[in-house]
Amino acid sequence: EIESKAVANLRLACRLDDAAVSGGKMGVAGEEGDQQRQGVDKPRMHLFLSLCAQRHALLSHLLQAYLDSVPTVRTGVHNAVADMVRAIGPESTHLIEIIESCPPGAEVLILAFVSTLTEGGAAHPTVVSTIKTLYSRNQDARFMIYIVACLPRDELLAVLPSIIALPPVGVKAALKRIIHAHPAPLTPEKLIVALHKLSPSKALPVRKIAEAIETAFQEKEVFTTQVKAVVLQQLLDQSPVPMLYMRTVLLCLKISPSLTNFVMGIL
Repeated sequence: EIESKAVANLRLACRLDDAAVSGGKMGVAGEEGDQQRQGVDKPRMHLFLSLCAQRHALLSHLLQAYLDSVPTVRTGVHNAVADMVRAIGPESTHLIEIIESCPPGAEVLILAFVSTLTEGGAAHPTVVSTIKTLYSRNQDARFMIYIVACLPRDELLAVLPSIIALPPVGVKAALKRIIHAHPAPLTPEKLIVALHKLSPSKALPVRKIAEAIETAFQEKEVFTTQVKAVVLQQLLDQSPVPMLYMRTVLLCLKISPSLTNFVMGIL
């Protein structure tokens, strides 16, 4: 009985019954637009999420309601789930199964789950293995952002092209996690070398690789003048010298003019 009442409350929170009514009748002019603009009923949603944190089996109902909802309601749902996910934690079988299933249309909600579970850069081994399984199925590199710092070096290098092909906000988030990880799967110097060695493709144009290198260098507390000098030397030692090498030299000189004498000495 509690579960049925909770699900009924969830439908009200997502305004699904309103949508069903309007779908079966000829609504007044503008009614459909009004429903599309209406967001989630926050008090009802928070009540359901509080119960969901105690009864993890309710997560399947949350997922289905999310899939059935209009975009404005979906936004309200995935913006509200963080506290619930923290309370449930990464050892919940129900939560892990929901993440691994990730049906089409639920990606943003599942990303919200994963983001919360990996706060601080750490990730439970079960979460890491679940995301790997999910990625092997859907090839959506957005999920890998949250576990890049937990990957072995070879696995990180394998997924790096797909991550760098993401929109800039995703690339920046992934690079920050790699650079600031302790221990890091790649040192800052090796990361820059790895970026230079990426092969351009239709999905990963040279421009995207160059932008990723610039983004990495924005972490100035890590990429000190000394580290940049090591990077430039390591890049020069590659055979052949990477295509973007001179561009990176100019970028480093722009950021750290004190490198001028060093650059003159190695070129």
